[in-house]
Amino acid sequence: MEKETFYLVCFESTQRAIWLEKEIGRRSDGIRLVPIPPEIRASCGLGLKIPPELFGWVLGSGAKEEVFKDEIYVVHKEGGRRSVVKWERN
Repeated sequence: MEKETFYLVCFESTQRAIWLEKEIGRRSDGIRLVPIPPEIRASCGLGLKIPPELFGWVLGSGAKEEVFKDEIYVVHKEGGRRSVVKWERN
């Protein structure tokens, strides 16, 4: 059974999504833009997929303030099921 967990940063504009992907993605592989699942309502329909092992790095990077401007979700997939939970900032 396939399992996957990742963080998803959702955006209000496509331009912002592309800008942040370039800003973060050029410093680390494994971060990419993906379509958001239907459970999430974001106006541009794109999300920045961040694996759990890189999420701490993103929060510690210079992009932390930029990431915190947007909604962040934790997506967990197992088999054919998916759960989406809003990530709460501490």
